[in-house]
Amino acid sequence: MAAPKTKPIERTGRAAPPARPPIDRNEPDDLDLIGTPYHDQELDVTQGTAHMLAVSFLLPLLKSIAGTRGLVFGSDNLVRYIDHRTGRQKQFSPDFILARGDAPRRLIADDLLLVLEVVSTNDIRKERKDTITMRDLNEFNGVPEFVLFFPNADDERSLVWRRMEGARYRAIEPDESGFYESKTVPGLRMRALPRERWTDGMKLEVFLGAERLSDY
Repeated sequence: MAAPKTKPIERTGRAAPPARPPIDRNEPDDLDLIGTPYHDQELDVTQGTAHMLAVSFLLPLLKSIAGTRGLVFGSDNLVRYIDHRTGRQKQFSPDFILARGDAPRRLIADDLLLVLEVVSTNDIRKERKDTITMRDLNEFNGVPEFVLFFPNADDERSLVWRRMEGARYRAIEPDESGFYESKTVPGLRMRALPRERWTDGMKLEVFLGAERLSDY
């Protein structure tokens, strides 16, 4: 059975974003954003079980890929962005980031190659933040690739992979074998498992080149 595919609704006819001001890398860490694991400090929302399982599944795989490719890996690390809603600098903590290998400890959006958000659907505010706010934030800051993973087994969505083209993201389609392949992280490929094999947090296969890293 072929892996399920989801075609996201794309926005059309949007004007080019305004010029983004530079980011101050030396801004001190916002310690208010560092708190309980699996908890969104801004919204005061605890992540659902499927989200926690997905993070536990993906973390060692992406960390291993970063090490192999000489990249910086982060999970819930503070990253300095320009907030697209205000035009002012603000820190966010994406679920997963892969950044340039020479990036310093204090990360800014310009260091990032790929951001992956595990979407929480147990609270509509958090789902909107993951799918809309974080998408627009990373697009405005020019992050080359932005990926959404929907971890709940009863959710027909699985992966949405966006790639920067010009100043805007475009949702890409998987290849004939169902794979999404990164253009910024050499060899990173993901595809959805067949629907009948989905369990909460476990809906993906992760590859580095021809090697499958995920093992069920």
